[in-house]
Amino acid sequence: MRFDGVYVSRIKYHRQGERKPNLCCTLQTVFYHRFLRFFSDGLVLGLNTTQAPQTAVAALKNRASSNKDVTYGKYTILGREVKIVLFQRDTSCRSSIKLERDHSFNMTFKLSGSTGKQVLQWSEYYMVDKKSGETKKSNIEVILPHFSKFLYVRAKSYTAQSAGTI
Repeated sequence: MRFDGVYVSRIKYHRQGERKPNLCCTLQTVFYHRFLRFFSDGLVLGLNTTQAPQTAVAALKNRASSNKDVTYGKYTILGREVKIVLFQRDTSCRSSIKLERDHSFNMTFKLSGSTGKQVLQWSEYYMVDKKSGETKKSNIEVILPHFSKFLYVRAKSYTAQSAGTI
């Protein structure tokens, strides 16, 4: 696992657009990126965005990001398997980072590749909702194009903060 950069997944898919008179079908192409930033103590930050990658890298530089779209969580590594649990922020709390623990995003990846060219390949993804008092697990089928692999990209601005690789 690398801590001096981000893991990036570029998502591209097509969806039906707004129906307009005199047009047979409108098709929209949607692009966005998923980013994961790992820290050596088990903290992981996540961000899904249509913004430029440079903006996302800057938003994930510090552990306490001011970007309200950044999700926070923990990760564990067992062999080549990486398990992540992410929580959204409670945006009503302005002075500190408070997490919405009633709803979690749970992901499992297989880590592969060499040190400089690491890849996280999706294995499992599900959401857990505990708001109603009972736990509801929603499994999501991990298929392309919505679940493309994450590629490691070094971020020079992270190097002073990182502890290297494990």
